[in-house]
Amino acid sequence: MDGPLVVNEMITWTKKLKKMMLLFKLDGERALDLLSWTFFDDVMWQMDFCITWRSWIRSILSYSRVSVLVKESRTKEFIMEKGVRQGDPFSPFLFIIFMEGHNVAMDEALQKWFFCKIISPFLPSPVL
Repeated sequence: MDGPLVVNEMITWTKKLKKMMLLFKLDGERALDLLSWTFFDDVMWQMDFCITWRSWIRSILSYSRVSVLVKESRTKEFIMEKGVRQGDPFSPFLFIIFMEGHNVAMDEALQKWFFCKIISPFLPSPVL
């Protein structure tokens, strides 16, 4: 099912049953621009990535220097500190790490009963 259709069906279904529901949308693309590299390092540490691997990733992402070409002349270099560069080959990797961190947080919230899954008759699996 298409995302907006699922949302509409969930709202209609919960209203009909007079249930309460918290609905939120995670914008992963925007979130990657706002997160610090320490978050990614913490998630990789919790996923048991070795220190050498984490330091390689951290140095590639945290200490990359960029210069912009304007009218055939380069600007002064600056360090990339946050955000993901467009076309960066690490973007898919970072997205997976970000989503793993989010998934672990949501699983913990479910275990502590902050949220519960909704089993809907029109979806093949439960949703949060």
